Amino acid sequence: MAKKCNGDRPKKDDKSILKEIEEAKEELQIAEKAFQWAKNEPEEIDAAIARLEAAMIRYNVLIRKAKDMGIKKEIWPQ
Repeated sequence: MAKKCNGDRPKKDDKSILKEIEEAKEELQIAEKAFQWAKNEPEEIDAAIARLEAAMIRYNVLIRKAKDMGIKKEIWPQ
């Protein structure tokens, strides 16, 4: 059973998912920049798209996991 977060302070278990969300958010931002910087090389564009899609999927999975754990949105990394 998932542990619920009491109040606005995250528990120790919650801190690890919040850290993963922060890392996934950073990777998403980096992937977005890589896509913007991609030149007109089809392989470079394909790689940037794949990286962006993977980062988006990871971020969304972690957000769903945090919600399932009962972590309030107010304490997610901004």
